[in-house]
Amino acid sequence: MFRSILTIILFCLPMWSHNIAATPRQQPARTSFTKIVVTSPQANALWMKNQPHTIKWNKFGQLPGTVRIVLSNVGGTKIIHEIKDPAPNSGSFQWTIPASIPPGKYKIMVRASNTQISDLSDEFTITQELKARPVDLSSKQVIVTNPQENRKYAPRATIPINWETELPKDIPSTADVLFFDIDIYGPNGATKIYTIAKKEHWRSYHLSGNRYRTTWHWNPTEANAAIRTGYYKIKISPKYAADNYAGMPGFSGKIHLSRGVEKVTGTLNPRIRNRFSRKQEYYTVTKPLGVGNIPPGCENKPGTARVGFHNYYDPSVSTAGSYAYRGFVFRSRLIFNLEEYKRPGRLLLKAELRLTAKHNKIDANRNSSCGGGLYYLTGPWEGKCLDTPGYLIAVIPDQVVFSKDVTQFVQNWYTGSEPNHGFILTGVTEDFVHNDRICVTWYEAVLIVEFLEGNKD
Repeated sequence: MFRSILTIILFCLPMWSHNIAATPRQQPARTSFTKIVVTSPQANALWMKNQPHTIKWNKFGQLPGTVRIVLSNVGGTKIIHEIKDPAPNSGSFQWTIPASIPPGKYKIMVRASNTQISDLSDEFTITQELKARPVDLSSKQVIVTNPQENRKYAPRATIPINWETELPKDIPSTADVLFFDIDIYGPNGATKIYTIAKKEHWRSYHLSGNRYRTTWHWNPTEANAAIRTGYYKIKISPKYAADNYAGMPGFSGKIHLSRGVEKVTGTLNPRIRNRFSRKQEYYTVTKPLGVGNIPPGCENKPGTARVGFHNYYDPSVSTAGSYAYRGFVFRSRLIFNLEEYKRPGRLLLKAELRLTAKHNKIDANRNSSCGGGLYYLTGPWEGKCLDTPGYLIAVIPDQVVFSKDVTQFVQNWYTGSEPNHGFILTGVTEDFVHNDRICVTWYEAVLIVEFLEGNKD
């Protein structure tokens, strides 16, 4: 089941390439239907009594605004318990299982109000609530009494953490010298994932003798960058003010945390390469043209994609009665590496290519950029100036910022249905005209990609 949205900003890898003939894209047909699909509880899930659990369903088509939710036997032929009728048809409903329901195997049915449109969940098990473990305060060990084993927490839930400890006899209960480190570990307690609090004061109440109980509340959303949906343990480590251990640490039971729907933005720094082609033209030249460098001011600018043209009059090889020109065409190939962002269950929802003109060298009648063409490549570049496999997908206007929805192309790369040959940026013209003209733009190119990340509860 999909639980989180991930947005990634990818910078491009430009390389030089060629012209392309325009070709239309075919859009897949859409099918309309009306139904409900229950997605939680999942098969073989264990739901404990007296604890909240989230019933979830997907809805398709035009449906009423309310539903009926019931607990049924495994066969779906008998209603065991009326959970909620009516309930908002929002796709989810939180249910605390009453103590009166016997432990056993069940299914949950969600039915659209006043219709026959319904669905049964997978078979799951309702169990008794686990009781706290007996407290053993030997060796001054911290005993974590809450959260308990197999407890599940929904997104943005606040988790109460309770533990008991025995103060060393030489520390008065009023002294401010004992602290606790609170950390999240993996499900086997071997790897620390995240520090909730360090050297936290003990907020406690007295049990008996030197025994005290401490309570702390934590919201996992504070650690969304580190905490993913999955199983964890909480570790409590007692420490003196001098940061040395004041007893044996203790672990909570294994708990399940759900990250939920969150937007996260990541950035991949660019590696940019620019290439150009050159053609030499001359009239009545009495001596051969030299090698010729790129015209002044048209050099590559690292971190940008250079496109455009410059027909350059070269006085160094021109003589009386002769004129020599060097024509330059600048192109950039944009390649975005999506491999490191592939995850099981992650879907690509949207991709936007954004070009920002950072520098320019243009004719006097132009304002911000040269514009040009954006091509989608359907084959590898072979280094030929006027032969590029693919087709034109957008004309880049003469403006500072240009954005193009390229979801259909990037989805094909991401799923592997088409090879990732990238895009090509070309100048507004590439005709090597014999006059002293120039229009070169250096673009910053980024790909903004939005993912729907699938995590199982």
